[in-house]
Amino acid sequence: MMVEEGYRESESHFHLAQLAEALPRDVRFICAIGLHTQGMSVDEATRRFMNDAYMEQLPARKEAERGTFDPGYLAYTLGKLMLLKLRRDYKNEQYNAFSLKRFHDTFLSFGAPPIPLVRKMMLRNDDGQII
Repeated sequence: MMVEEGYRESESHFHLAQLAEALPRDVRFICAIGLHTQGMSVDEATRRFMNDAYMEQLPARKEAERGTFDPGYLAYTLGKLMLLKLRRDYKNEQYNAFSLKRFHDTFLSFGAPPIPLVRKMMLRNDDGQII
């Protein structure tokens, strides 16, 4: 969000570093789903980390193996996607009255309940879709 709002926008290396840090988290998300619901093998997940997150073989293998037993493996990206969808839906409901500050103040005012619950409190018309 900070990059979207122009923070350090003249420093392209800052944005590239942010994207590089996001790659392993995004691949974790994909591999977690693949490993647990699509029959993805640890070898296939290892290749995904090598090809998509530009990891060397040993750390890629460790990440792939972690995906077989760590239930929170995909949580960071899942939460990010859920929050981005909530922000889009809130913005669509607010139209011209939308304020990023008000969105964050409202979101944070609820404490830390699950995002699907916050959606019901923040949106007039929650479509039930979380990502």
